[in-house]
Amino acid sequence: MFTDIFAIPEVLLLIADHLSPADLASACCTCRSWFVPFASQLWRSIEPDQWTHGALTIALPRYSAFIRELRCSRFTRLDALGPECTHLTLLRAPEVTLDNLDILQAVVNRNQDVEELWLTFEQSMPAPLELLGALAGLKKLRRLSIDASWVASHKHILHLLEHLPGLESLRVELSAMPSLRDTETTLDDRHQNSDELPRQHQLQYLSVAGYLHMESIMRDFAFHFPRLKALMLEGDFENLYSEDAEATHRLSQEMSTRCPLLTELGFKNAVCLDPQDLWTFLSSVPGLRRLSVCGMNLDDAQVMHILLVVRAQEPRIWDHIEHIELQCHSLIPPGLEAAILQTLSAFPMLKSLSLPAATVDADTMAAFIHARRLQPDFGGEWICKNLEELDLRLRGSLTGWFRPGVMEGSVDGEQQEEGLKGDDVQVPAKYKSFDTIVEYLRAQPKLNFQSVKFIQ
Repeated sequence: MFTDIFAIPEVLLLIADHLSPADLASACCTCRSWFVPFASQLWRSIEPDQWTHGALTIALPRYSAFIRELRCSRFTRLDALGPECTHLTLLRAPEVTLDNLDILQAVVNRNQDVEELWLTFEQSMPAPLELLGALAGLKKLRRLSIDASWVASHKHILHLLEHLPGLESLRVELSAMPSLRDTETTLDDRHQNSDELPRQHQLQYLSVAGYLHMESIMRDFAFHFPRLKALMLEGDFENLYSEDAEATHRLSQEMSTRCPLLTELGFKNAVCLDPQDLWTFLSSVPGLRRLSVCGMNLDDAQVMHILLVVRAQEPRIWDHIEHIELQCHSLIPPGLEAAILQTLSAFPMLKSLSLPAATVDADTMAAFIHARRLQPDFGGEWICKNLEELDLRLRGSLTGWFRPGVMEGSVDGEQQEEGLKGDDVQVPAKYKSFDTIVEYLRAQPKLNFQSVKFIQ
């Protein structure tokens, strides 16, 4: 029976959860009975860098048994871990080379409870088949990220996934991958091999970078995972689909059938898309809830126009879309103001519309709002009742176009009340755009006004 509450290990562990690293280090030095509970919390999550690498190398042999999460820099040496490190649940490995491959494989073999793993391989390195075999034994693995340049990378990864049916998130960056038209494998062969993985595979999040052709991604990866909910595409694609319109339509239909749960799409880092291809691709995802388009050849207004066209032609599509993030090249794309207002009106369940790279002309937007009010059918459908965030920058044509007391940046609720005085007060001409926009924003009942930026 314990006579001192601090002699109970569970109590010490609860206390350790609330201490800073410095306090944990002091507690480790207090007495022998306190060492293990406080050291286990202090060393639970480690992220070595160039300043701490030397000290960490000296300390690891003694403390590596306590580490659960290890995020290494590119050149961290894993040989300092020692055989005592057997309880890792997260490992961001240093760059994998021929020199440290055996050490990494030994670390993986000793830590069968790893749930999240990040691997980056040296450019000239061949596929490490023995390491892939070790990864196949990680039955608790849920999140995997691989950056590699092996020949036939997708075949090695798909073979690995056959042994990891519980994997939920996969990110692969396959640099130097050939395009579909440069490979000897035919589309029919790819289609026949697309059911190699078990249909009960749990993968829900897939991020692919480095492919040059969209059809390769769908055939090599996405079509294998019927429970896929999120698909992120990064890199320069030669074409989104095929140059054959009939083949494009067929692939879109197949995607809708094979990935029925897909609700999140992302395009990032200079993906070159034809507007018609983007329209076709988006139309095949009727349950879309989240869309992110960043760093593309299309500007924000063009992307929103495509969304509105798809919505108009198929009214039942995207009834539940909640988040739209656009961050493309043009700072002031033409037609952006009207597209923003139409998008808010077209998607009643929208919670977030983010355009952090775009600058919106306040006078033009105010004119659209005023013209909309004059239309006979103006009413509640113009209000986006679920909108919580509208991340954009509004710029007026006149100096001091927003009211005194509103600092350059966001406007809060008190400033709105001070800004709008009533119809019987003469409003200076330079404030009319500001007042019109703020009144429109106030009509959105859930909107966080801090997300809207007013700039000169």
